Amino acid sequence: NVGGAGLTGDARLVKQGEGILNLPAVDMTHAGNTDIWGGIVNFNGTMKNSKLWLNRFVEFNTDGGEFRVIEMEYASILRPGGQDKIGVVATDTLALNFGAVLELDVVGGTQTSDIIKAKHIAIETKSWEYGPQYLVPVIRLVLPDGGELSDGTYQIAETQTVEGDLGAIKLEGTGGKKCSLKHEDGKLILVVEGVRDASLVLWQGQNSSLWNYAMDQNFMNNGDASYFVENDKVRFTDEATTFPSLITKRVGIVIILYLLELIINI
Repeated sequence: NVGGAGLTGDARLVKQGEGILNLPAVDMTHAGNTDIWGGIVNFNGTMKNSKLWLNRFVEFNTDGGEFRVIEMEYASILRPGGQDKIGVVATDTLALNFGAVLELDVVGGTQTSDIIKAKHIAIETKSWEYGPQYLVPVIRLVLPDGGELSDGTYQIAETQTVEGDLGAIKLEGTGGKKCSLKHEDGKLILVVEGVRDASLVLWQGQNSSLWNYAMDQNFMNNGDASYFVENDKVRFTDEATTFPSLITKRVGIVIILYLLELIINI
């Protein structure tokens, strides 16, 4: 635990090691960089002249903190409000490098969530054939009340500009719901939609060769065109128009049935 007044002048703040650093909720006016190389930091004050950099696997909790720049590396976690509490963080620029994680508390019953206030959000993605688990930033939804993510819209951020592919951000903790992001009227909105129950579906590829989650209707479900949802069992036959050329990571692990039948019929 650190007490006293905030840093000033050209001072720098560098944290190393895996421990927890609790900073006082004061105004930090220093102009030098703030580099967090490891561990967990809790800070509810302001840091409007320094660039805050979060190294890989760093965890940063802030409730009401105000910053100039927050840049996040792979698997670093930013929690507005801290764990299990609705809160807010404000920054001029939020730079989400590939694999960076925004962990947002969401209350399904009231459709409220943590809020990020950023004038500019930058999104970095990679298209490497081989690499780590995440090649895009991640928004991880947490329901502190243990409830269910209800259908509807949730404002998760206020931002003037978004640089990069908003649709590339990976959404976790959705509970099997169909979720997407949209930027309109200076707000970043999480859209949550329900999907049908899991079933035995037949791959047809009637619209495209894309196998994705709750989007393209390339399957048949009880004689009707349908999309794929979590826990579906998928059957292949030689009646398919085409076969999958791209299976998105959101699909996860599924059960493939009657693949042997397909090979024999060929």
